[in-house]
Amino acid sequence: MLSKIKIIFCLLVIFLMGANFCYAADNGNGQSFADNTMDYMINIWQTSVFPFISDVWARLGGFLNKEIGNRPNIKNKLENEKKEIREVIPQLVIPFWDKIKGLIK
Repeated sequence: MLSKIKIIFCLLVIFLMGANFCYAADNGNGQSFADNTMDYMINIWQTSVFPFISDVWARLGGFLNKEIGNRPNIKNKLENEKKEIREVIPQLVIPFWDKIKGLIK
């Protein structure tokens, strides 16, 4: 699955680069080739590549959250860790707080 995504991404980049150089060679606006190339690449990345990546990232995150939520052993481990943290924090904070009170008096 990951190799397919890599291949698709590489083909997309190659296609965009080819389209970029064909378009940027002469679009009749009097700018240099480098200016046209940068303008066109920025436009492509802002309008197509970044939204695609963010959409895939959001869908993947939703999928992972759903998968973790459906596994009771992972959920129970997280709950147990939360309970342990709630029990340990007062043991660390109260003696430290007592020392601070002693220094203040």
